[in-house]
Amino acid sequence: MITKNTLIARDIDVLAPMARHGIVRVILSMITLDPALTRVMEPRTATPAKRLLAMRQLAEAGIPVGINVAPVIPGLTDEEIPAILTAAWEHGASFASWSPVRLPGRWSRCLSGGSRRRSGPLGEGAQPHPLHPRGHS
Repeated sequence: MITKNTLIARDIDVLAPMARHGIVRVILSMITLDPALTRVMEPRTATPAKRLLAMRQLAEAGIPVGINVAPVIPGLTDEEIPAILTAAWEHGASFASWSPVRLPGRWSRCLSGGSRRRSGPLGEGAQPHPLHPRGHS
């Protein structure tokens, strides 16, 4: 299941037995850790702090939980990837994924060129995070 909604924690009593049988995992989606930016980008959705709390509750109940950083917006939210992964890891996430923003045609040029301040989502010389697919040996 993938959700932005923290009400998923209300279903722990249903999800935990399913998790014991290996038939469910939950992915919480997050754009940013900044509550002000969240209010602009995702009005009427749960704050990042509440999503992280739900993540912790699910993990403590034995439900595999992960983070989906999406959409990653170059020049706006891409620099937050390491902080989001760290916060998710600290709240029980055991896996992560991400999706870039997809803009059609002329709009894609708005985020090309100068908006990339460094190479790659983690920056020059950055070490992989424990949740990064290549972060494990």
